Amino acid sequence: MTPSTSSADADLNSACPRCRQPFRCGVSDATPCTCSTLQLSDELRARLAARYDSCLCIACLVELSTMAPPAIDPPAP
Repeated sequence: MTPSTSSADADLNSACPRCRQPFRCGVSDATPCTCSTLQLSDELRARLAARYDSCLCIACLVELSTMAPPAIDPPAP
């Protein structure tokens, strides 16, 4: 870790492909990832798998889980 890198920054190991924000993906951790606590429909899971090659951050997953289809891409700025 460099002096300019905080310990919180060191925990961020991925960038969300949807919002581009850094986040901590725990899919390879010994304990369950935070995303495993979310209830995502089979339809949403299939659509996410078809659209993205990697994990999304918890903020995007929470947002998508509460939106009506087909809101997978973030709103245009």
